[in-house]
Amino acid sequence: MLGFLSAAWGFAELATGRIAEDRRPGFARERTILWYTSSYLAGVMWLSLRLSPLYPAALTPLDPALCAATIAVYVYGFVSPLRTVLVHWEELTPTEQLRMKGMVASGAVGPNPNPNPKPNPKPKPNPNPSEGGRRLRAQHGGPLAQGSRLVGARALTLTLTLALALALALALTLN
Repeated sequence: MLGFLSAAWGFAELATGRIAEDRRPGFARERTILWYTSSYLAGVMWLSLRLSPLYPAALTPLDPALCAATIAVYVYGFVSPLRTVLVHWEELTPTEQLRMKGMVASGAVGPNPNPNPKPNPKPKPNPNPSEGGRRLRAQHGGPLAQGSRLVGARALTLTLTLALALALALALTLN
């Protein structure tokens, strides 16, 4: 809950003009950084809530849009600092150059929650698969059983990794 409130506070500061325009280039601009960090925080909080049993079923229809928005923020958090490094390097202060290096590095690995996953043990076959699914749904409430949460998280990780690779290729092509 605090994460959502913090993201909302950041957006409120942007909307009210509390963060002044500083005319810095690219991702070095303070308003851009605050927009990104607030968006990133909102996306991470949504993802944390989405993978928990507390997620309201009424919000499930919003999953595709929220997932796409979160992926877009992750991609932006990598591509924008990379573009700033490639296009505006000489205009940046030494502190901004250091910040951009860190942003490019964190943007490259940040969306992948487990960059070195351990292989999962082979599951034991269930002689009655439909019974196991019913039991999981009964234990964990609703159609999103624990197993499908893990599959969804892995699929999201793969999607984010592929999106970052595509973004990197696009950024390098544009410059």
